[in-house]
Amino acid sequence: MRAKIFVLILLSQFSLAQKIELLTIEWAPYVSKELKNNGFLAQIVKEAFHAVGHEVVFHFVPWSRAVKMAEDESYNGFFPEYYDEKRLTKFSFSHGIFSGPAGLYYNSNENVSPKGDYLKLINGKRVGLVRGYINTKGIDEGQGFVKDYARDDLNNLRKLQAKRVDYIFIDDLVAQYYISRHPKLKGLKFLRPAIEMKDLYICFSKSRSDSIKLRQDFNRGLKLIKKRIPEILKLHGVKI
Repeated sequence: MRAKIFVLILLSQFSLAQKIELLTIEWAPYVSKELKNNGFLAQIVKEAFHAVGHEVVFHFVPWSRAVKMAEDESYNGFFPEYYDEKRLTKFSFSHGIFSGPAGLYYNSNENVSPKGDYLKLINGKRVGLVRGYINTKGIDEGQGFVKDYARDDLNNLRKLQAKRVDYIFIDDLVAQYYISRHPKLKGLKFLRPAIEMKDLYICFSKSRSDSIKLRQDFNRGLKLIKKRIPEILKLHGVKI
């Protein structure tokens, strides 16, 4: 009898299983079509949903399109995203999945001191940003420096290498990934310490009636695989 009850519970759980459609971007080593299991963050997301019986499909598009398309109820949401209360009108945030070191990169042959307020450091300078990305409040709302936008992080790194900008704001793991694959970028350095350890989230579209349930399911799944996450990071060679 107990075995039958267990089977019925199991079947009822999987009868409620859904195919989750998430929009994302090429943002290696976190997420990429070119990486094993689509990158370590994608694997964490997939395993968290799988732990509660859901299948996940990733759709790779440019960032600005991902955010816009996620407003449509055809998709469950998008990731990875930094927290921004301005998003709350249309999206709800999952629990934090992973914290990445974000800050400024510069040319190593430039005389740069890491001491003091980073906003004073960039005052009067040209700072490379990616169009549509959330950075820090000081950068996004700040004045006194030029904001020079690019379509992605790799383009910003190339602009920094060519000295078309003085600094760029970028996740250190993303920068390391590209620098390791593009020898011309070897002279670029991270200004330590990181300005922020930025939590990464899934943004679930509020236009869908299942938004709250799926967010709760994901958060539950993330908790279930918590002890597995260090193994996933090791599998992908991620060190923080």
